[in-house]
Amino acid sequence: MSTEPSSASQPTKRAKLFLSCGQNTDYHERETAKAIAETLGVRGLGFEVFYAPDVQTTKSVVETIFRELRDADYYVFIDFKREKLTKPGKSKPDGHRGSLFTHQEFAIACFLGLPMISFQEKGVEPLQGIVGAVLANSTPFGDREHLARIIRSTVFEKLETGEWCLESGNQLQMSVTPQNGDLADWAGGIKVLHYHIRIQNPHRQRPATSCFAYIQRITDKLNGEDLPIYTCELKWEGTPLQGIRIGPGGMRGLDAFVAQTAPDHSLVFKPCTDAVNHIVQLTGPHQLQVTYVVTSNEFPDTTGTFEIDYDGTRVTRFEISPAPRPKYSAR
Repeated sequence: MSTEPSSASQPTKRAKLFLSCGQNTDYHERETAKAIAETLGVRGLGFEVFYAPDVQTTKSVVETIFRELRDADYYVFIDFKREKLTKPGKSKPDGHRGSLFTHQEFAIACFLGLPMISFQEKGVEPLQGIVGAVLANSTPFGDREHLARIIRSTVFEKLETGEWCLESGNQLQMSVTPQNGDLADWAGGIKVLHYHIRIQNPHRQRPATSCFAYIQRITDKLNGEDLPIYTCELKWEGTPLQGIRIGPGGMRGLDAFVAQTAPDHSLVFKPCTDAVNHIVQLTGPHQLQVTYVVTSNEFPDTTGTFEIDYDGTRVTRFEISPAPRPKYSAR
């Protein structure tokens, strides 16, 4: 079997799209918003859509909104018109009010630098200041019946051009490092070949800090049994630190395991520990499924399961199989 590493990466999760719009039933906003959420969602274009009325939570609304905005990959803003406004000294209405709550969400999204598109219903009062300047590029609409189709078409174009994608940037990615099997000498005349996993931060702005890595499970595929392991931090490549930082768009190497070649042959999973019983050392042929997990302050835990075949003297396979990538439907 080939010893060439696979370039496959950890199964990705769907990109999250934050749909920000009014929910006032008196103005029939919820019906329009639900249709938009469906056309952009998993059964439509393929996004994971956050739309507040669809989310049931015991946490406060503010806490939920802040968390969802922080974790969003993209932001869609819809400014529906509501009651007419009459300014002091004028007898005739001067435009319509929009939703204050959605404008507050919009301000936070701007601060977070989320890629966004915005739509304003004709007749909404023009805004002043920074928000007004940003919304000056909004797409106007007059017929809510066709709004879902208009938004779908706009998002579809961004997917086709590669400006947006259906894979989230809010999850660290795992893959096999292109170069593996480097020879190293340990104390006592022990010679080993190192094998590494690449951990990549795809986020455009956010660093991943306090990154710790662990082996979650080792399964022997020949008998279906899980090997006993301890929760113990793994070593990052090139540093004695157990917790490291991965900058936006950056990557770090993780010591996955070593293949000992002298004085004896064995497969070794060695975390940062001085406890001998925390080290997993295997001799003879093995076919393993090993699940690694990486934690950080800013991102959800990331797991990846790797296939490791060992014939008793060398590693014949080390790869991860990705899940099918999310797809969007044709126009």
